[in-house]
Amino acid sequence: MNGSLAVGKAILTAKEAAPALQKLKRATRDMEALFLKDLLSIMRRSLPKPPFGEAPGKAIYEDLFDGAVADAAAKSGRFGIGAALYQRLSPSVAREAAQRARSLLAGTLFDTDRAKTQGVPVDSNSRLDIKG
Repeated sequence: MNGSLAVGKAILTAKEAAPALQKLKRATRDMEALFLKDLLSIMRRSLPKPPFGEAPGKAIYEDLFDGAVADAAAKSGRFGIGAALYQRLSPSVAREAAQRARSLLAGTLFDTDRAKTQGVPVDSNSRLDIKG
């Protein structure tokens, strides 16, 4: 594979991977927030009940409060749950993006018009040889 095709493949792979990795980042942060919200909710159940009973809407308020605290904690990244999930799952997302890029580039003649729309630098008489 010549140098410009290798660079083109790398650029196309990065362009394929970027949106998927952003979605993964968001999903792992949301998963961390969900876990923390459930943790806060369970911890709240261990508190003693107030002596004067329950106020109307208290459960809704507590649920919203737990959700807001969990979202803020997940965004801060201090617990590291989302980061650990991202670190574990991102290689497979990147591998899938590389496979998608390979399938876009597959063929005997390189489709220069399509490659140019993807931002891949090509010369007009490039032949594609994807083996690596």
